[in-house]
Parts: sequence; structure tokens; C-alpha cells
Amino acid sequence: MTAALAFAGGLSIRYPADSIDWLWFLSLRAIDIRVVAIRALVLLIQGAAEREEGASQALRLLTKHIELELHGPIDPGYARKALAVALEVLNADRLDTEDDPLAAWLLLNEPDSARPLGTLWAWALRSGHYRRDAIQALYRTLRALCGKDGARAAAMALGKVVWSSLPPNTVPLVKRAIERAGNTLREGREDAGRTRELVLAVLAASAGGGLSSSTRTRGVMP
Repeated sequence: MTAALAFAGGLSIRYPADSIDWLWFLSLRAIDIRVVAIRALVLLIQGAAEREEGASQALRLLTKHIELELHGPIDPGYARKALAVALEVLNADRLDTEDDPLAAWLLLNEPDSARPLGTLWAWALRSGHYRRDAIQALYRTLRALCGKDGARAAAMALGKVVWSSLPPNTVPLVKRAIERAGNTLREGREDAGRTRELVLAVLAASAGGGLSSSTRTRGVMP
């Protein structure tokens, strides 16, 4: 736990890659260590965003770890641990703020972040266990983008990465889940409409766009 906290502080500024490597390793350990390590990883990325240096790079390094962990035969226990890290990052707020999603800020201010963020969302969305949480995080991010300059372009950029990173036979299933979630929005009519516009931008970003009449679940993670 002490090591996790240290890697989230000054060490992360001087040795960002090594810090992420060690925090990733610790995030897959026993529950007490894992909780602290995940929080430290989020703090590292939050701090990098505030300094406007390296948040996108940190996300790319984290994404590589998750992809390596989930490549090939998947241990369900380790897969859920890895995806829990992804969801914590996707749900994070900016440092010292509340209800100010970090992902939304990064998409507008660090366009290169669309690639790693979209990849993280794709991994979470293909998991039946975490799909609902991933969709809630997506709607929260899109809601925060509403009314901002460049919001539609950011949503489209994110969507392109998500759909290109998902197995083709999983795309219709995920699209349906995202659309169903939109029907339960509890917002004012104007706010819901603006959020819906960005949701449609994400959905339209995939090649081919439309939904098929039948969905196979092969390739969906536990």
C-alpha cells in the first residue's frame, strides 16, 4: 500500500512508465492492496491531466497492460480485476472536483486521448459483467460534453475507436444496450435531447451503422 501511494506521487512525474507498471501489478493483487493501487492509478492520471503533460501517454500505457492481460485465454478473475481498473478510470472526475468527468475533459483538451479511452470502453462494453457500468460512464461523459465546443467531434472520435475495437458480432449487442439505456434518462427534456444527440453521434461513428436483427454473443467476455 505504501508503494502504491508513492508511485502516485512524485515518482509518477519522474518515472511515469515505471509507476504505471508497478501500479498495474499491484492492482491485480489482494483486495486491500488492489483498492489502494487502483486509486493511485487514477490519481496518477488525474495529476497528469492537471499538469497537461502525459495524461494521454499514461492512458496508452495502461491500455497496453489491460490488452496484454485480456489477450488470449482469459482467466475470469483476472479479467474482472483488469476491467475494474478501466472502469475506475472511465468514471474518474478531474482532480479536486465533483461531477466533472475526467474523460470528457480529456476528449476536448487532449484529442489523442480518444484512442486509449475508446479502447478502455470497448473492453468494458464487451464484458457482460461490466457493460451496464460502462454504459453509465459513457452517458455521464457525454452529458458533460453537452454544449461544449467540439463536443460532437469528440463523441464521433470516441465512437470510432469503440466500434473498431469491438468484435464485429458484439457491436449490435452493445449498440442495443446503449440505446436502451437512453430510454431511461432522467433529465429535463432539453438536457436529455442534447445528450441523445451525442449518443447518436457515437452510434453513427461505426462503419455500416445499422443494427442487425439477430445478435451472436461469441467473443463477449465474462
